[in-house]
Amino acid sequence: MVVNAAAAQKGQTVCVVGGGVMGVCTAHALVKAGFKVTLVEPGGIGDQCSLANACSLRTSSYVPLASPGAVKRLLWALLTGDQIYQFRWLNLVDPLFASWGLRFLGAAFTEEVRQRGTYFLRTYSPLCIERIHEVAVQEGFGDDYEREAGGMLNVYTGTAASFKGAAASADASRNDWGKQCFPLDAKQTVALEPSLAAVEGKIAGGVDAREDEHGDCGKYAKLLWRSCEKQGAQLIVQKAKKLEVRTSSAGTSIDHIVLEDGAKVHADHFVLSAGAKSAQLAAQAGVYLPIYPVKGYSLTVPVVEGGPVRSLLTFEPMQMYITTLGKNRVRFASIAEFAGQDMSVSQSCVDEIKVRVKEMWPNVPFDWTKADILVGARPMTPDDMPIISGTKHQNLFINSGQGSFGWRLSYLSADILVAAMTKVPCSVPESVCNSFNLSRFQSMRATG
Repeated sequence: MVVNAAAAQKGQTVCVVGGGVMGVCTAHALVKAGFKVTLVEPGGIGDQCSLANACSLRTSSYVPLASPGAVKRLLWALLTGDQIYQFRWLNLVDPLFASWGLRFLGAAFTEEVRQRGTYFLRTYSPLCIERIHEVAVQEGFGDDYEREAGGMLNVYTGTAASFKGAAASADASRNDWGKQCFPLDAKQTVALEPSLAAVEGKIAGGVDAREDEHGDCGKYAKLLWRSCEKQGAQLIVQKAKKLEVRTSSAGTSIDHIVLEDGAKVHADHFVLSAGAKSAQLAAQAGVYLPIYPVKGYSLTVPVVEGGPVRSLLTFEPMQMYITTLGKNRVRFASIAEFAGQDMSVSQSCVDEIKVRVKEMWPNVPFDWTKADILVGARPMTPDDMPIISGTKHQNLFINSGQGSFGWRLSYLSADILVAAMTKVPCSVPESVCNSFNLSRFQSMRATG
């Protein structure tokens, strides 16, 4: 359900910063609520992280990254040189990263925090995906974002003993929560993905997650923005440089945004939905957002004979997603690189993905010369849950920090943001919406 508060908001203006899927969904939901929307984005709509991601829309995965298991994997990667996690140490001499990292450790080992994130993802992921497709249908582009609801096959390499935990988790998801997740042995896994026959000996088992689906996130954002423009939203193709604060007897608020060319954008309300860059803008206005960019990579190549049969696969513990987009493209996505704001392509990360693909498809001639290499910065909070909230400034709101769940959470996050702005309830209970408030990080101080 889209919040319909047109009468209350008639004539009010909103400036949304960020043209990825989060910013576009936010803009669309605000347009539907009756606001006049201007979107500020220096690049292309639906580019960067929205364009580079694995495109998966999952209901079978609902554990936030902030967990003891993730901490152990990070430490193991550091000790063994596992290239799944890569660190650029010169970029990490940064007090903001240190602050974020300490709070990440705190969240990972705080059961209440972990349970809160797990509950939301487990309970509301189906609604998240439903909202994405519902809006696509309402706006007339249906499945044109290369949507495919064919499930996901999770493939586990290693020993049978190492697979026991995954199999038990799949059984618990099905028996306790009604998720359509079924553990498979190696032969059953290869039966579902025959292209892996040559490496059956490396496979410990699999999980058939039948309710998962996928779609091209970047394409969705582009199609949805066209709908926004048809309904009066405007785009400014420039970088937002600074938020200017004004003070009155009623308190503080944002007066305008200064663009790269010096122009000013005035509005009644401002929303930051620019991923990790939201934190940089907010800091200028004395608002600290604990969001850190974790860079991911994807390589998209033409489909070739002998390649993946299933349209959506994951490999564990190598943490690689394989997504077939349409009939002609297959995408390999992996890597978590901690490199601050550096969005350059690291050849070692690209090579690592190629090595892992070769390991699972040793005889398939993927044409890497035609690879579309993309990077995107996952905007991660310490607890791996988004910030959807007002701020100490009366007219400044945040919808950012969705991390690796950004595509999945995109439109429901927009619904929650509109509810926060208008005080009109959405399809998520208020108590759950409040769990995304910035106040949960109230011990953190703003930095300039």
